Amino acid sequence: MKHDANPYASPRHASGGFLRRPGFHVTLVSSKWLYRCLQVEAPIEAVIEYRGRGIGELVTVNGVAMCRMMDLWWFAQLFEFDLETDQAPLPVQVRVRVNLLLRIRGFQLWMDGKMVYEEGRI
Repeated sequence: MKHDANPYASPRHASGGFLRRPGFHVTLVSSKWLYRCLQVEAPIEAVIEYRGRGIGELVTVNGVAMCRMMDLWWFAQLFEFDLETDQAPLPVQVRVRVNLLLRIRGFQLWMDGKMVYEEGRI
């Protein structure tokens, strides 16, 4: 019987590709003016932060800058990047909508093509 080097590795199809990722578990950790902090607990562990204050906007994962936008007229609405995992890159989107009173009107986190967190309306 052959054993994988990683006993926690995701199961594979007979073709060698990974099975579809299981559901995500995301929790809002902090919600402040133009700031959100989310804890992703499954199937990866990460802290994702959106910071809209200061010069430009910034999205970080575990404290590492993943996407930075500087728009002189208004806030960006979409941040896209890939998270490297032991399986394959995981596509991530952070969607933000800010109203005229400079408050977050809508906030979404998409991972692997699925919306895993939603607040308000985009």
